[in-house]
Amino acid sequence: MGTSKIKIEKFNRKGDFGIWKKKMRAVVVQQKCVHTIRDGSDFPEVMKASKKQEIQELAYSLQILNLSDNVLRKIDEEDTATKI
Repeated sequence: MGTSKIKIEKFNRKGDFGIWKKKMRAVVVQQKCVHTIRDGSDFPEVMKASKKQEIQELAYSLQILNLSDNVLRKIDEEDTATKI
């Protein structure tokens, strides 16, 4: 199975946040990181902590890379995908 690049516009506070949020959820699901945008309690119990951390970091980076600089400045203190 090949990989596909998903491109969505960065959220810049001028567009529709609800639409952007739906698109970001689809990206996170596609990357198998959906556990991180909830409270994280639904990670499989048998999953290693290192794997959970890897998934959390991937979800965080996906969100960061899809926000404009001016929005990133507003959420600079947030350090997890859930907090963003």
